[in-house]
Amino acid sequence: ALHREYGEATFDSGLYRSLNTVACAVQNELITPQIELEYLKKFGFWQPVDTDGVEEATGTLNFNTPADKASLSYGQGSSVTTLHLLQAYSAVFGNGSMVKPHFVESIRDAYDSSKVVYQAETEITGTPITSATAKQLQTILYETCNNPAGTAYYYRIPECEMIGKTGTTEV
Repeated sequence: ALHREYGEATFDSGLYRSLNTVACAVQNELITPQIELEYLKKFGFWQPVDTDGVEEATGTLNFNTPADKASLSYGQGSSVTTLHLLQAYSAVFGNGSMVKPHFVESIRDAYDSSKVVYQAETEITGTPITSATAKQLQTILYETCNNPAGTAYYYRIPECEMIGKTGTTEV
């Protein structure tokens, strides 16, 4: 098994280096597991996104034991859907305003393409973070892709300016 010593880490570097220990420290030293859960629910996790009539799962929240709560801080132990992630990231990219994701922009009549049968509308589903917080997250997530210590550094696309966050899965 690979073992790395990271030494001291700032909260920012803990995010772009994806350090579980820093996530746990934030959850337990700066806030509480309950406050983290309240924030995650403001982002719409574990609730239906309800978009475009698509059937969806709502994920599974495991929030009983101390281990459940710790693993939630770094994104394991509970599950969310891609729709949840799209909606949540929209708050970061939208400077605090979270919007409902859509699969379909519009549907036009097969015989008269000027006739719109369905048109998706932008729907703000919440403002879980402030604009200042969203902009700070954008700066940190830029480091994930563009700082050599960032976990997405080797996934950069030279022609694109990227920000992002890597994840870990349990299989």
